Amino acid sequence: DLVIQIHVGILDLAALTQGERMEPIYLDHNATTPVDPEVREAILPFLGPEFGNPSSGHVYGLRVRSAIARAREQVAALIGAALATAALWPSLGSLAATWRDMHDYQHGYIIAAVSAIWLAVIARRQWSARPRPSLPGLGALAVVLFAWVVGVCANSLIAHQMLFPLAVWCAVWSATGLQQARHAAAPIAFLYFATPIWEYAVPVLQRLSVAATETALGWLGVSAEVHEYFVSIRGGTFHIAEGCSGKRYFVVTLAVAVLGAAIYRMRGVRALGYVL
Repeated sequence: DLVIQIHVGILDLAALTQGERMEPIYLDHNATTPVDPEVREAILPFLGPEFGNPSSGHVYGLRVRSAIARAREQVAALIGAALATAALWPSLGSLAATWRDMHDYQHGYIIAAVSAIWLAVIARRQWSARPRPSLPGLGALAVVLFAWVVGVCANSLIAHQMLFPLAVWCAVWSATGLQQARHAAAPIAFLYFATPIWEYAVPVLQRLSVAATETALGWLGVSAEVHEYFVSIRGGTFHIAEGCSGKRYFVVTLAVAVLGAAIYRMRGVRALGYVL
């Protein structure tokens, strides 16, 4: 059996039957918590050579003053980006309604979850890179938000839903810089697989279905006459409707292929070939 002894939040486990002693587990974070390694690395220079008073006019003080100003800019940019993203809640709400009510987009919840996890993984990998607020990114965000507001005021769901991922990406760009935004582009763009923009692909998919049907009938030696989305054979005429276009399967398959290419870290032509 194991005997558990607790001393001021320190959990000490001892395996009496084997006479082994395990390393203690610290549980007293309410009293004092170790500094995060990344925080320690960021603040360490100011506990050593960069010790100047930011209110002083000499070079030591100016260095610290510059660092404080840069930190304020970063925090302000992050808060601004967060507020800009939060302001897009009408698009998120309408997308959630679309995922709930439209059968072909019920995969939207999964797409959103995958996008969030993917973005978190990217952020964790790039955590060591310090954010650099971007003025061009802020300008792009202002333009996209203006277009988004126009779409909302015009009651155009497809307009502001299409602009939603782009606005989120511009917010990341303005808060962290273009280099970080490039890493975040793929997981944010993945949200487009959950937006109803694919309705515009239905006519193309219908024509492809008609062409595939005509080809299959030709291989089988069945004479057929095609007029738009209607196929006539000796036994009758059938219509390839929107529901027969394979839109849902096309979108889901394409999303899985894109995710697979990202998991295996494919790039360029190889990734394109894998997706297609």
